[in-house]
Amino acid sequence: MSRQTTLPSPWSDLAEKCGGVEALAEQLGVCRNTIGYWGRGRIPRRHTREYVEAFATKHEVVIVWGKAKRRKT
Repeated sequence: MSRQTTLPSPWSDLAEKCGGVEALAEQLGVCRNTIGYWGRGRIPRRHTREYVEAFATKHEVVIVWGKAKRRKT
């Protein structure tokens, strides 16, 4: 059994409209962890951002990406 993923709004709103985090991840073609990364502020590449924004718009949710968080090396 996996841990429950808690997402901030608007990600939680989108997940709720899609039937949960697992369903959202499946519909976007990514793994559940990726949804968590995005929910915590990670920003995907432009093509992926555009795809996710269009998907969210269809579900009447607005996704606004913040500044990219860089990994410490």
